[in-house]
Amino acid sequence: MQREEYIRYDGLGLAELVRKKEVSPSELAELSIGLIEEKNPALNAVICKMYDEGRKIAAGQNVDGPFCGVPFLIKDILADYPGYPSTFGSRLLQNHYPKTMTPLVKRYLDAGMIPLGKTNVPEFGLWDTTENKLFGAAHNPWDLTRTPGGSSGGSAAAVAARFVPIAHGNDGGGSIRIPAACCGIFGLKPSRGRMPSYPPGKGQSGILSDHVLTRTVRDSAAMLDSTCTPQLGDAFKLPMPKESFLKQMMHSPKGLKIALIREPFFENITTDKEVHAALDATIKICEDLGHHVIEKSPKFNPSDLLKAGLITFQSVIAEAVHRYRLLYPQQKNLIEPYTKNLLKIVDAYSACDFVWASNIGDLIHLQLELFFQDYDLILTPTQPHLPKKLGRTIPGDFESSIASLLLSIPSKKLVQSLVMSQAPKGLRPASYTFIFNLTGHPAMSVPLIWHEDKMPVGMQFAAKYGNEGLLLQLAHQLEQAKPWIDRVPKV
Repeated sequence: MQREEYIRYDGLGLAELVRKKEVSPSELAELSIGLIEEKNPALNAVICKMYDEGRKIAAGQNVDGPFCGVPFLIKDILADYPGYPSTFGSRLLQNHYPKTMTPLVKRYLDAGMIPLGKTNVPEFGLWDTTENKLFGAAHNPWDLTRTPGGSSGGSAAAVAARFVPIAHGNDGGGSIRIPAACCGIFGLKPSRGRMPSYPPGKGQSGILSDHVLTRTVRDSAAMLDSTCTPQLGDAFKLPMPKESFLKQMMHSPKGLKIALIREPFFENITTDKEVHAALDATIKICEDLGHHVIEKSPKFNPSDLLKAGLITFQSVIAEAVHRYRLLYPQQKNLIEPYTKNLLKIVDAYSACDFVWASNIGDLIHLQLELFFQDYDLILTPTQPHLPKKLGRTIPGDFESSIASLLLSIPSKKLVQSLVMSQAPKGLRPASYTFIFNLTGHPAMSVPLIWHEDKMPVGMQFAAKYGNEGLLLQLAHQLEQAKPWIDRVPKV
């Protein structure tokens, strides 16, 4: 197989060639490695090479599993692989080598994937852009001056650049959907409880869900089938579907009622005109397919959403940072300035505040479920803007130093007020996505539109709790109506 042929196939297509013995897993691994070696210096998407491990697995690979012999990359957050570092993009964990494999990673291997490396992330997954002081910035293959999104930016860039057809990601505020939108690929965040958590339990208070970034909808559906089995010890569990997601995807939906939400869910945030134009184009595509798009929004308090989202997300990150600082006390100060400020912010909130935030999440979940009794899906942009220029989306050391001084205010209420006043600006990139992490609803970003400057603009669809099947059906229908697989960035 030649490289030009390799990049045309998705994961299921490559696996079918392996089963027919038209290509071997080792050949596919070498093609992927060749692309990484050639193009990764410009992208900085892969930050840990696992070539020897991948070659060993490929050499002994059988034809079991839906993705037998398919090259794969693992996100460097919550995906441990013995013998390789799990850094979370932080200097704090640059020497952190777990001894056990994350159960989800084992499921990827059981599905037949060949692991070849780990992908770049922002420190502890905090940002919508993949930039950190340990590895540097990942670049968008459509425009190397722009971000590939975050926190699964390395995975998204690698898939868009054709290193691999599928890469692992996880999403705690938009971290699958935002990179998918930035890089022009497909990204689904499953429902809370659909995927196993790590470690088993409440899984980052239920806001985070693992899955993959792909070029085709069917790869996402088949991978969901391969990995979504409930796990002993998980607090949130959804029953297995009666019909596989891959089979559900093949049913073509008709006459869906799609609620259109133009403006972000957080107040005082604007959406760029280019994104509004892409949204209008998406509406027309949906209506041409026979669906009904009606401008309608669910009723909830946006101020409560913003505050509850901040408390929940920041508390989850801060707990992880505290835990690893205890594990590596001599390196505890090797975290970036904004991460240090995050720890101060969380100290301004109480346990009662955290419980309140959890209750608000449950309330908005209920309000969305009531809304979904009248509408099949919600349509929004994935982001309110095009992919941003690198270096402009994370506070620098100077800005963080000023913030640190302000956060030294002894009054916790003043700190909370300061944080809330700045939150809309900081959370603008996730102003369409985060609500579905707080409530646990499934949502996806679909790459339907490319702007005049050749940058992709993702569109987000969300469904009622547990209804990934309907999302995949619509995504497959959209993929057939306006194909995107042949759009290849010139890296």
